[in-house]
Amino acid sequence: MVLKMRFCVCDDEPVVANIIKKEIETKIKGTFAEGIDVDIYNNAHDLMCENLYKNYTAVFMDIEMEGVRGDKAVKYFRKSFPEQKIIFVSAYEYMAFETYDVKPVAFVRKSRLEKDMSIAVELLLKELADEDFKLDIKRKDGTAVFESLSNVLYIEILNHLSIVHTHTADGMEETIESRESLRSFRKKLENKGFIMVHKSYFVNMKHIYSISKTELVLVNRKKIPVSKHRLEYVKTVFADYIWRFVR
Repeated sequence: MVLKMRFCVCDDEPVVANIIKKEIETKIKGTFAEGIDVDIYNNAHDLMCENLYKNYTAVFMDIEMEGVRGDKAVKYFRKSFPEQKIIFVSAYEYMAFETYDVKPVAFVRKSRLEKDMSIAVELLLKELADEDFKLDIKRKDGTAVFESLSNVLYIEILNHLSIVHTHTADGMEETIESRESLRSFRKKLENKGFIMVHKSYFVNMKHIYSISKTELVLVNRKKIPVSKHRLEYVKTVFADYIWRFVR
């Protein structure tokens, strides 16, 4: 893990911005060996300019601001920093539904600022820890490869092989063929945000975009079949995963 972490808060309400900064410093202080930096911006435009070279680990972003909206700025960030962690902050709870497409770590309601911040920081630290987790995959030729958890899209069974589908930094999909059983991968990835959607498909929920009656769509628009008897279970677990930060 990178020892020095940089965080920022972007909110046009100074009181709110300072509360968020204090919560970050209080709850994360001591987690990283060389400490953390937390910067404050009062508009998204300035952050968009600074982020290009500061490349923050995580951004706590207000949505409704004058000038550039926070959600629009985040979509801009995603082009250069797809792995940057985003925590949205808003006075409007319904915005949680409208911002899911950029896969935020959490959604903080200003009406429950301190409570939601506690949950958001907890989820952020878990996601950062999961990034350190490397999935060890034994290729069918016996050699081993270690893949970052966030890069794994899904694992499928095909012709008695486990096919691990991953994505690269430029968005391309790659596959790794393994003789390990799907049961083995399920054990390795227990409590890591994966779900069985079909007897042959084990999917990383981080990459799910939508679910219909017969299939799910990943963020890269790849379609994965969903078993009829698993559909309600998959919908329930995925809904809990999405709104795990709204308690």
